Amino acid sequence: MSASIRSCVATNFEPSEVGMYVSDEPGFYRDGEWGVRIESDLLVVPATDLPYATGSRPFLKFDYVTKVGSVLQILCVCVPEPLCVT
Repeated sequence: MSASIRSCVATNFEPSEVGMYVSDEPGFYRDGEWGVRIESDLLVVPATDLPYATGSRPFLKFDYVTKVGSVLQILCVCVPEPLCVT
């Protein structure tokens, strides 16, 4: 039995701009069995709370739009045996 973490990088190489809406979808998949993907929706916003100067080019950051948190400690990593229907 093997497990994998898969990633997909978008091939759109345009720079991020304020107001862009993106998603981050990390996942864990047990090959041939099951998988879990957690989707987080993000909004690109100015990073105005930096403690240092950023020069003439402003820094950006992501604000979470998805209001459902991910707490790994509450995820059950055990999967019950498949039900046998006769």
